[in-house]
Amino acid sequence: MLNIPSIPNEEFKERAKKVQEIMKQEGYDFILSYGNEAEPQYVRYFSNYWPSLRPLVS
Repeated sequence: MLNIPSIPNEEFKERAKKVQEIMKQEGYDFILSYGNEAEPQYVRYFSNYWPSLRPLVS
């Protein structure tokens, strides 16, 4: 089983706030974040989801 550290909810709120401020400055209405098992960091930054081809729970 993978031991994946958890990121506190307050950290996600702060990340979302920062990105929303930049989006407003740049005139973006939305962004798309893609991740996969090889590069999970982009999705995990916003959601704490760790893309995996294998189930995390057996």
